[in-house]
Amino acid sequence: MPQPILEFFFDTTRTVVNMLTHGIFTRYPNIKFIIPHAGAVLPLVANRIPFARGLNPKLTPEQLDIQSVMSSQYFDVAGMVLSQQLPALLELIDPDKLLYASDTPYTPTPAVIGLANKLETTDLLSPSLKTKMFRQNAQRLFKL
Repeated sequence: MPQPILEFFFDTTRTVVNMLTHGIFTRYPNIKFIIPHAGAVLPLVANRIPFARGLNPKLTPEQLDIQSVMSSQYFDVAGMVLSQQLPALLELIDPDKLLYASDTPYTPTPAVIGLANKLETTDLLSPSLKTKMFRQNAQRLFKL
């Protein structure tokens, strides 16, 4: 199985959780991270993170506050995020933190164009959310 199919998603999820448990987001609150691939597996497992304390009482509530990460960081939509992943992510984040990304040059150009077209035409996103995702949110983040 090619690594981008599964491994990148698990690596991304593990990285964000490790950053959380090691206090990176609280120690560096002015850094805005862009978490790739619509948060990878995070939208599906975020509700499990706080329960880790039951298995490891040494973990503090701050080390497990994944909701603060989900509400403060940015998320891109690189890759195939429709039809399940993106709706799950949007239940957890502010839509103003959603950014378009393509994975170019790692994803072949025809696939990038096809995925972008799916995002442009999906009924899962309102026209105003599409405008924010494709342009306005990045302009605000990068103060363009």
